[in-house]
Amino acid sequence: MADTLTGKSYDVTGSLAAALTAGGSETITLVNISVQNNHTAAVDLDVFIDRTSGDDGYVVKSFSIPQGDTFELTGKYILNSSDALQMMGSVANKLDATLSYLVQT
Repeated sequence: MADTLTGKSYDVTGSLAAALTAGGSETITLVNISVQNNHTAAVDLDVFIDRTSGDDGYVVKSFSIPQGDTFELTGKYILNSSDALQMMGSVANKLDATLSYLVQT
């Protein structure tokens, strides 16, 4: 099994959309999620894990990030094959997310 520590940036949209999806033969361990508010007012954030097993759930729901602030989610979350981490902001394209994660294949 190969392990690769990596990351990506994601512009959070105004509808629930996949920020990161595990490939068919991957397991992803999310190490850190950092979300910065670039708007002139507070923006609410939703973070949702969509599991292929059907055991979906919100990690964060309607969490308000003040203007200019950054929210860090440091708990470890596992995405199994084809699971997705979804994010949504109450205002489209005003939240910038940085995801750090370990990919195991």
